[in-house]
Amino acid sequence: TLTRCAQPSAGLGIQRCAPDENLVCALIDNNANASLLYIVDLRPVAVAVGHSVLGAGSESVTSYAGCRLK
Repeated sequence: TLTRCAQPSAGLGIQRCAPDENLVCALIDNNANASLLYIVDLRPVAVAVGHSVLGAGSESVTSYAGCRLK
């Protein structure tokens, strides 16, 4: 499956989003061909870091069982 989402609002507080985590679990559970989901961030590193400073950025991949960040 190829799924796109908007940037999370994790920010400096590293907040979690239960609905996002549930969606990722559903994607893994409904993929009969694999038990691993790759999360790919296509933004340049400088942009991702800049967004993090502004209160946006990235969530921790450890919040998503069965996922790897690429």
